[in-house]
Amino acid sequence: MTCEKTQILLSKYADNEATQPEREAVRVHIAGCDQCARKLADFEQVTAIFASTTTRPSEPQLRVGLFREIGLIKEDERRKQRDAQEKHPWYIPASPLRVDGRSRSGLARLWTVVNPVTVGMIAVLAFFGLVAYTNRPVSIQKPDASKVVEMLPVPTMPLPIVVANFTNNNQSGLDIGSPMPDTAGTKVIPAVFSPIAEQANSTVLPTVTVISDGFVLLADPTPVLEDLDSSGRPIHLVRDPMYGYSVYYPSNWWTQVDNSVRYFRPWVMDGSNSSPYWIEVHVSANTQGYNAGTYNSALLDGAGTLISGAGSAGTRLRHVYFDAGNGYDDLFSFDNQHIYTLHLVAPSAQQPSTFRRRWSDAEAIFARMTARADFTRSASSTPVPASDNSALFLNGPDLYLVSMDGRARAVTNGGFNVRQFALSPDMHKVVFTSAQTRTDVWSKQLYLSNLDSDGPDASQQLWTNAIEIHDVVWYNDWVLLALAKTSEGSGLYRISLPQTSKFLPSSVNVQLITPLTDSTANARSLTVSPDRQLITFLAPLGESAGTDVYAVRPDGSDLRVLISHSVPISPSASGTPILAPENQAIKSYIWLDGRLESQGYRFNLLYTCGNSQSPSFYQGGSLYSVTNETHNPLVGSNMFSRIGVADPTKLQIVHMAYSTDGKLAMTGYYNDYQEGRADNLAGLWTAEIVNGRLVNMRPQPAPQAPNGITDLQWSPDNKSLVYRETIPQDPESLSARYDGHSPFTIIKQDLLTGSRVVLYGGVH
Repeated sequence: MTCEKTQILLSKYADNEATQPEREAVRVHIAGCDQCARKLADFEQVTAIFASTTTRPSEPQLRVGLFREIGLIKEDERRKQRDAQEKHPWYIPASPLRVDGRSRSGLARLWTVVNPVTVGMIAVLAFFGLVAYTNRPVSIQKPDASKVVEMLPVPTMPLPIVVANFTNNNQSGLDIGSPMPDTAGTKVIPAVFSPIAEQANSTVLPTVTVISDGFVLLADPTPVLEDLDSSGRPIHLVRDPMYGYSVYYPSNWWTQVDNSVRYFRPWVMDGSNSSPYWIEVHVSANTQGYNAGTYNSALLDGAGTLISGAGSAGTRLRHVYFDAGNGYDDLFSFDNQHIYTLHLVAPSAQQPSTFRRRWSDAEAIFARMTARADFTRSASSTPVPASDNSALFLNGPDLYLVSMDGRARAVTNGGFNVRQFALSPDMHKVVFTSAQTRTDVWSKQLYLSNLDSDGPDASQQLWTNAIEIHDVVWYNDWVLLALAKTSEGSGLYRISLPQTSKFLPSSVNVQLITPLTDSTANARSLTVSPDRQLITFLAPLGESAGTDVYAVRPDGSDLRVLISHSVPISPSASGTPILAPENQAIKSYIWLDGRLESQGYRFNLLYTCGNSQSPSFYQGGSLYSVTNETHNPLVGSNMFSRIGVADPTKLQIVHMAYSTDGKLAMTGYYNDYQEGRADNLAGLWTAEIVNGRLVNMRPQPAPQAPNGITDLQWSPDNKSLVYRETIPQDPESLSARYDGHSPFTIIKQDLLTGSRVVLYGGVH
């Protein structure tokens, strides 16, 4: 056989499709022809590569487009052939007549119609089309990225709750010796001073061991045990309070939100940031009304597998596919409003030799997570919390709820003297502390109320033997944390609730997990990091007390100073710092993010640091970012000068609100008796946070003097600001806080139109 004839059979030989005579002819020829032997080896190598690759159905959109192009090419060739036959140029052979009834081969017929150049062009086009087709990454048609819904950090995401500050009837704005407890929300955590002025901290713990900027070593980087899987292994629960889904994830994993996607990743301490696999959660609007069947037909061309849901869960859709770089496993869940996608990614290009093992491990974890994932929140059978599109605020001694359309109702109806409150992660419950009288400094009782009812609910008492309750926050749906004092002493307490709708106080388990010394006994501003790895608070609190950010592990261990008050560099006036390090105190802070990475645990905070002389009078300070290596002010004098602030060095940032899409709102105040007032609102601004920096800072309309702003927050849709406009009754009143008895209004301010809507006006 000639080389030309042999090469026609090489592909059939490599694919094991040649007949026995053909195979024998090929073997005889390549025994004496090195060129054909090399080509056969190349064919066999390609065959081996494709044989080791998992087969999958072609994507419908690609197949339709490919055959459309093939059809256009064929039609174009037929048109050229007709034109050529009519003109009979010398370079086009005439079609020979059929002399017998035998059919000629397709190649022979093509050769008689088209010249060799055209055949070569078609072959080249076909080859590159095949390469593009086989190497094209496989993906399904995803929903519009602009409609992807932000996944919120749990449980301390910015909830739709107005954080109100409470003071006594006889509290003077300038009486620094009077007590002023405030409410503790889940966003900005303000510091307030304690009833007893603290001396210099004599037992300050060593500052946290920072590996590099923004990183810290944790003794045990695993949250508190949430539950056990079927094999008795610990798993942890994350719940999205706005969309209601819940997903269990493995122990020693971490979860974060980045660019509208929630990630679950194993903690890899190998010096790199590479993960062997990870899982994502996407939520998109179900504008087309898809269910598992229609989505499978319309977007996957039937390539998915329908899976019957358990209980109230509807039918789900699963789709497994691969491309040149990754393996994917998707689980789709549907309701009438949203499409939820649990998305597994396992890189195959990285460490391809271990891909099969890593894929098997990832599938085992994915199976456990999908079995414990609940996406039934929006189903018609699930009640929607009353707090979904509402704000909580204090109205004198009572707790109120107002919706974004102005409908308000009382959550408590007299007799409680509410001090602090916190909304549960599932947004169905609120816990609040209660003082016996309006003149009591600290609360002594803790209550739980259901927000799903239309009126004041019969609140359940949770704690009966507390001497003082300073602050309270939710750790998860059924665990509370409180800074309090009992007969056991002062410290951080864990309060575990029975998972039933009604229960007795005797069934509530209260446990002291972190005793606090005298220097930290009056700690306040309690919160939890977004991934629940750290519990943080401010201490010590008092006149001229250097207040730091403290952190402790969820089991109560590993107490340390996370951010020291002496680290931030005070702004300068004529080159001289306004405040010496020992005269500073941290006033408030916001958790932006917290997660495990290969270097350790990355903590990302915004905080204010200012004058430590009087926490009641100097409620704010300069704004800093913990990711800023030198802790210089985040908002410099030049920026404030550009937006019209007359004297930036005298300005203090008091209130902050962080939206779920990365925007910051803040207020600035003067405290130097301008115009005969105790304080004056300098402005209200919004900005975006990018890599720990403020960008696109914009002034917003603010109340006219002498009115002020407190309880600043974003509306649930992140399009408006909601705040309490205070109405001071005398020059000595501070407009930057609610005194508990003066008139006020709850304002919703649309940032697009600039319109102001009064949601509630109250005088108590």
